[in-house]
Amino acid sequence: MSPKIRKSTSSLLFSLFFWTLVFGVLVSLLFKFVIPSNNEEWKSSTTRTITTSVGASSTAPGSKPTFTDLKEALLSAAATGSWKDTSASLKLGVKPSIRDSELRTPLHLAAANGDKATVKLLLGYKDTGWYADGGVTPLHLAAENGNTGAVRLITGLSGHVWHKERATSPSAIERIKEATDHKFDRHLQDFFDRKTFTARELAVINGHQATALAFPMSSSDDLLHAFSCACMLGDMEMVETLWHHNEKKRPWEHQHSSPEKHVRWFPAPPFHLAVMSGNRATVAFLLEKGFKATTESRSTWKAYPPYSSPAHYAAIAGDAQLLVMLERRGADLTAANAVHRTPLSYAVESGNEAAVELLVRRKYPKQGGIFTSASSVPALTYLGKGHVWESEGSSLASISSDRIEKALGSVGVVR
Repeated sequence: MSPKIRKSTSSLLFSLFFWTLVFGVLVSLLFKFVIPSNNEEWKSSTTRTITTSVGASSTAPGSKPTFTDLKEALLSAAATGSWKDTSASLKLGVKPSIRDSELRTPLHLAAANGDKATVKLLLGYKDTGWYADGGVTPLHLAAENGNTGAVRLITGLSGHVWHKERATSPSAIERIKEATDHKFDRHLQDFFDRKTFTARELAVINGHQATALAFPMSSSDDLLHAFSCACMLGDMEMVETLWHHNEKKRPWEHQHSSPEKHVRWFPAPPFHLAVMSGNRATVAFLLEKGFKATTESRSTWKAYPPYSSPAHYAAIAGDAQLLVMLERRGADLTAANAVHRTPLSYAVESGNEAAVELLVRRKYPKQGGIFTSASSVPALTYLGKGHVWESEGSSLASISSDRIEKALGSVGVVR
């Protein structure tokens, strides 16, 4: 190689080495100063966007959002069903297990909203938090709000034994009280105080048929409990839907698979609950399906209190036509229950005039004992020895109307 070519090659190699060194220095400076700055700016910009979109930012412009801001941003994003904002909040490091004042997590709020994409996103995290106040789960909220898609996702992906999880629900209790026209508030106070609900029961109580049917079939009495709720509400359409959905055809018409277990969750079997609602169409449907108009329990086991015959509940409901319907199916309108009270006793106590006028015309069996102070006819013959007249100062003293007094007087029963 000639000296001239050798010199030219050396010069080229030196130039290449020099510019490579310069490029390396520039890249190093870029990674050290420019890119981190832009990354932090992106994070800050994303956080500001999220917190501003939900109105959660309480920080001054340019300042770093607080943990409270980020927490509120995630909760609000989940509650509104925003997959984009929920995902962005999680990427910023906010944990999916955070809770609001009612101990609800983002998954609870997303389930209540019903956005399937957001629910699925949150179900992908291990620690999402499952129980809120009163034992409420995300599934309870999805069912209560009729979010069928969310129900299917949660029952399929959560891994929880959903049909064994029960929660309190004041709104569900109030719906039941309204359905029975508050006539059973006094008689069923203990039931109302201790009643808890499965997710399917909440779907039924809130009238969401498609959601109630979206749950997988289980070996438990879950579907029967939901059916019982529909009966107590007098929701004929829901009762018929669940009856036909009972694929296993468990013997509901024979009360239930385990009477003792059932009355742990309800005050009586399904047919009795339908009578409480006063809905004659529902009662007629169940009679056609084989339910009996005469069943009652005289259990002395405190864990499972006794329940009366359907006629006793019809007397409290005050529906004379319902009483006639039961009588035609073999119900004894004069029989005393486990606490020695007849249907007439409850009709008098509840102030149901039409029911009283109907019941006093029935033939009562002869019983011994004197229960009235001014009659030759023992009141217990008609009312049962368990009947107690309310004192004049009680809240029930005014219930006994002139029509009731006249009806009772016609058979010699006076106070």
